[in-house]
Amino acid sequence: HVQSFQFASVYNPAFTGVERVSDLRLSYRHQWTGYGSMAPRFFNASYQTRLSEPPDLEHNGLRVSNPSALRQSEMPFGKKLITGFGGHIFQSSVGVLQSLGIGITGSAQYPVSENVRVSVGLGLIVHDQRMDLTDVYLGRD
Repeated sequence: HVQSFQFASVYNPAFTGVERVSDLRLSYRHQWTGYGSMAPRFFNASYQTRLSEPPDLEHNGLRVSNPSALRQSEMPFGKKLITGFGGHIFQSSVGVLQSLGIGITGSAQYPVSENVRVSVGLGLIVHDQRMDLTDVYLGRD
């Protein structure tokens, strides 16, 4: 992929759920069309979302005269944890090679400071790759 950053959670599951929004991404590429049916084709679809995130105590907490007194650092460990989940499917066709795959990703992120998080991820991919040699001509009859 030329723009692999678009599918960061596929390459590194720790990126799953990093953004605050649910995200659906689709990609299709058909290149070198002059090669006809042997021209490379690629399709990718990816979805990711956050499953949990810490509550925003400053804007959604108790009504106190000094909101900065509500410290995220005093929140229990489990309430600070951010979790994400995602899935993806991909298909490619390059000449005689065909591949199809599906995968899921998950992550857990823990804020170390206000601007820094430690993230770990886990991904599982099932990938089927085949080679079809029925139309290959080797120069002999």
